[in-house]
Amino acid sequence: MNDKLWLNEYENCLNELYGNDLNIKKSIDIKRKHIPKTLYRFRALTDNGDNDYEFENLENDTIWLNSPKIFNDPYDTKPLYNPYNLYNLLNNDVSTKKLIENRDSKEVKDLFAKTFEEFCQTYRIGCFTKNEPTNILMWSHYAHYHEGYCVEYKIDETFEKHEIFWNGMCPVIYSDNIFDLSVYLYTIIKNAVSLIENKDNKHFNNIIFNLVALYKSNLWSYENEWRVVMDKNLYRIDNLINAPKPSAIYVGLNTSDRNKAILKNISRKRDIKLFYIKRCSDEYRLYIDENA
Repeated sequence: MNDKLWLNEYENCLNELYGNDLNIKKSIDIKRKHIPKTLYRFRALTDNGDNDYEFENLENDTIWLNSPKIFNDPYDTKPLYNPYNLYNLLNNDVSTKKLIENRDSKEVKDLFAKTFEEFCQTYRIGCFTKNEPTNILMWSHYAHYHEGYCVEYKIDETFEKHEIFWNGMCPVIYSDNIFDLSVYLYTIIKNAVSLIENKDNKHFNNIIFNLVALYKSNLWSYENEWRVVMDKNLYRIDNLINAPKPSAIYVGLNTSDRNKAILKNISRKRDIKLFYIKRCSDEYRLYIDENA
């Protein structure tokens, strides 16, 4: 099965209006079947000595999950929707129409946008890739111009001990179209009105924003990204989480001698394989060497 087919099947398990229609178990089974055996995490280092937290994470088997606010993609983990569609859905429903009386579609967008965006900001995300550690663009974009390092993780060797971590690992879905939340937001709003009025209601899909966190433009597809996605309130975390022990560390082409020495010391102390990225002299290609 090619990536597009299984990703569609995976998405369909989660892409439902109501919670009772979700197929969480199937989505986990699909993900577990197709997750790469090896994933990599490219990290930046600076030459000013301000890297203690990076080295502490390597020492302690932890990783830092970021808020989407600092991501380099302005659309990443944003609740995108068509305000005209949402307006029409609310306006054509007797139970929700009163919420938007005397408001146009822009005012409706302004009314709800901040709430939904704040909801997405409760997520914490750690980015990984199935791209090999010889990928020039990954070093350039995520390892501070090749001055950082790359960490390798093996899923088969660590799954049982770190099941929560790996269950939080999800494939990024690349598309030319936004994930339009209009009908989902309408359902959430309608559900809230029903609760206030003590009417019967169906439980809305309360994990739909997980799917929002996985959607990215096809422009980013070269990254071949997988990401750990966790709601900080649900998992009771801040930013730091436990992670598997790395299976290897790759030192960047331009990593400083000081940082090379620290990475080498950590690899020896923790019995982690250490490799060095080198540049070919006769073609546009990086290669891996066991020697500095």
